[in-house]
Amino acid sequence: MRLNQRLFEQRLAALRGVPGLNGQHVDHLAALLQDPDDWKCFRVNPLRFADTHGLPQRAALDLFLHAARAGLLELRFNLVCPMCGGIEYQLDSLDAVPARQFHCLMCQVDLEAELDDRVEVGFSVEVGVRELEFDTFKNAASYQRFFFSSSFERSAPFQRFLDDATRGPYSVEPGTEVSLTLEVKAGHSYRLMSLDTHSQVALPITEGGADSVEVTALPTGLGPASVAVTPGKVALRVVNRGTSPVGFVVEGADRSQLGDILGGHPNTFHPFFTARMLLNNQTFRDLFRVQSLDANMRLRLRSLTLLFTDLKGSTQLYDRTGDIRAYTFVREHFKVLTEAVKRHNGALVKTMGDAIMASFNEPTDAAKAALEMMQGMDSLNAGLKAEGHDTGLKVGLHEGPALVVTSDERLDYFGQTVNVAARVQGQAEAGEIVLTPGVMDSPGVRATMLEAGWKGGEEQVALKGVAGSTRVFRLHR
Repeated sequence: MRLNQRLFEQRLAALRGVPGLNGQHVDHLAALLQDPDDWKCFRVNPLRFADTHGLPQRAALDLFLHAARAGLLELRFNLVCPMCGGIEYQLDSLDAVPARQFHCLMCQVDLEAELDDRVEVGFSVEVGVRELEFDTFKNAASYQRFFFSSSFERSAPFQRFLDDATRGPYSVEPGTEVSLTLEVKAGHSYRLMSLDTHSQVALPITEGGADSVEVTALPTGLGPASVAVTPGKVALRVVNRGTSPVGFVVEGADRSQLGDILGGHPNTFHPFFTARMLLNNQTFRDLFRVQSLDANMRLRLRSLTLLFTDLKGSTQLYDRTGDIRAYTFVREHFKVLTEAVKRHNGALVKTMGDAIMASFNEPTDAAKAALEMMQGMDSLNAGLKAEGHDTGLKVGLHEGPALVVTSDERLDYFGQTVNVAARVQGQAEAGEIVLTPGVMDSPGVRATMLEAGWKGGEEQVALKGVAGSTRVFRLHR
């Protein structure tokens, strides 16, 4: 462990100075960053950290994001295969995430690069604060720990299959070579695979194939892409002709049994902090600006819940009470809405006049935020009514796929889901919440509304710019 004690203490002091952070929570993080085991400071899952220390999940996320802002942690975006848990790429910036697909070398499949569950947000100790020292190629455990998500747990049969099928890892230093003898069996599949260079050499079996193979290792990958080999003993020679070490494993197995293993003994993904959760986190949006992100960034979400509001009667309020009183009320109303969004794990995307757009990971959170907004507005309106004035909040909720874009120096959303959500809000009258079926039928939403005393009915409405009619649920107290 190489800890820069002076820099660590300086940045830790800055973190302790952040208003609202719990000192004991900071102590837990400080202890982790000083743990003698370097692996514990690498690619930390804040959700697991919260469970370990009994922290509220939102408090742990705030702690890690503030620590990243203070320079104690580095934030990375990891592309994760949902089948094997492999981290195919570790990216420094959100706009480095591919717009469409990425390839899993282990599973040999192309995967959609959706932010919902394919992009893991990990935190490692900042390299200037502590230099992590571990040998990725020391043994199979170290190799798997580096190249696979710690949130992925293999079933015992699948792990045994991998152990039996894999030899290595091996590391080839520049200017050196590694020689192996491979016993090639008919009916098996063989390859050399380098996860660090994201490349492989396939070894298909044919009569008359080679019994001696030379593979070249370069920083760009292994080559050639394929070499036919003969059944029996095959001599492998891997030569590093580059300027940096290259690691690889040799895989050989009867893959026909893999489907039965995975079907009968599925692997497990434990909860991890996803890119979608990050985007819908208000602390992240407050702390990290987007000026450095590519203006042409287009990333995909499979599911996003959007909440739109509007304040009815605000224009008349300016006429009747004057600019200062009306402006103060509108600002107070924004504070009520923003606090409700943050308390229910959402993020304020933008304000538009007297309206807001907010985003959530789950429809239930959005519904609870809408209810809290209505309660908060009751308190605000009580004072206005005493003065002979009144306003009303209108809320619309919708869920669906969306694109993540940059707009006016902020992270924004684009697509038909956004259009529908805005139009649904336009259907609401003052004091009403209008929801589409995707929200209303989500687990917990209907019960939450009924328990809070909200009821109403289903109807078909025409939304501007949306073909046909749209089912909505109009709720009131």
